[in-house]
This record gives sequence, structure tokens and C-alpha cells, in this order.
Amino acid sequence: MTDIVCIDSMVFVWGIKQVATKGQEKMISKTMNFLDALDSNGTKILLPAPIITEILAPVDDTKDRDKFMDVIYRRFRIAPLDDLAAQKGGEIWNTTKNWKEYYKDGGDGIKNRFKYDILILGIAVTQKVSCLYTEDEIVLKLAQANGLKASKIPDIGKQETFKF
Repeated sequence: MTDIVCIDSMVFVWGIKQVATKGQEKMISKTMNFLDALDSNGTKILLPAPIITEILAPVDDTKDRDKFMDVIYRRFRIAPLDDLAAQKGGEIWNTTKNWKEYYKDGGDGIKNRFKYDILILGIAVTQKVSCLYTEDEIVLKLAQANGLKASKIPDIGKQETFKF
């Protein structure tokens, strides 16, 4: 049976879009190596459909959005937000009554961010992925609190070819 893992939006942003904010530049090569290793191992990579909105929302040009969708269709398995995932998200909402503690650092849209995160978690759980990869500490904690294995992106070494 082929292993299926799920990725959060930042994994896509770093590994496919190859974009990073200041201080995160090293995540681009780290994530690209990780995604290449998953492909080499035959691991299926699940991309929850709501993440597509996160990925495409800041892309103004239609041709660029189309290019990203081509990559998504070729490289990832898209998981829809179906009724089972929505129910699981509702369950996570209700079992995580202290969600404000997870987002205690404040900021606008905390409740909306939480809702978005639980939709992604609901999809990952109902798709029975072996692991959710994310660098988001809050998503890591929520996943683990709800029985889903979650991990940060591992360091995957890549052998360089030297020319003499």
C-alpha cells in the first residue's frame, strides 16, 4: 500500500512556489528536497482543496494561477472538503473548546484562521493520511490533540554532483 501524507500551505509555498519571507529563505531548498524525496519514494502527497485558495489568492495573473494548477494536478492528489471532512472539522471545533489558547498571540481573524485550520485537519483525518507536514506550531498542536500524526519538514540531504 502506498503511503499518503498531507501538506500544509507553507510546504507548497516554499517547495513549489519557491517563495519565502525574510528569515525563511532556507526553507525553500529544505522543502524542495523533502518533496523530491517523497516523489522518489512513491509517496502520494495530499493537498486539501482549501489550501488551493490560500495558494492562488495572492496570485494576480490568470496565467500564473493556471501554471500553479498544472503543477497541482501533476504532482498532488487534491482532497475535497466533503461532508465527512466537514463533520470532522465540526468535531475538532467542539473538542477543542479552548481554541483561543492555541491562538493566544492575537491578531485579526483568529477565529477565521482556526476555522480554516480545522477544515484542513478534518480533510487530513478523514483521508487517513499517515502524517501532516507543517511548520505551523498551532496546526501541529491541534493535529496531535486530535489524534493525527503531524511533523515539521524533515531535513533531507541531497547529494551534490561535483565536476572535476
